[in-house]
Amino acid sequence: MTGAQIYDGYCASCHQVQGQGSDGDGLPALFHNTSLGHANSNNLVNVVLHGIHRVGTDSVMPGFAHELSDQQVTELSNYLLTSYGNPEAKVTKQQVAQLRDPATAGANTTLLTLARAGMAVGVVVLLALVGWLLARRRKG
Repeated sequence: MTGAQIYDGYCASCHQVQGQGSDGDGLPALFHNTSLGHANSNNLVNVVLHGIHRVGTDSVMPGFAHELSDQQVTELSNYLLTSYGNPEAKVTKQQVAQLRDPATAGANTTLLTLARAGMAVGVVVLLALVGWLLARRRKG
């Protein structure tokens, strides 16, 4: 199936045929949607796979991880990017496979690496501060 066919079968009933969404039901339009405008397409893939619950509303988008194959998610995501978002962004089948499994979804991200490094630096600074305070207390 093509991305357009998958969209018609799984997405158009809520996001409408032309991606305009539905204001009355709080279903967002796909044009100017933040998940579709970035160069990094991980957020889009995660939304397609795992769904989203919009805070403060009753609007829920189901995830399609159990209904769509990696190839279908790839086709749909690239169709959405080309039709409604950033056509230069791409989704690969390998990317979908990695993001499908929550245990490995963030395993190789830069943000996670920076967070781990920041925590390690924080522990070292804390230990140094405790050591300095203990040394100062002994002198006093």
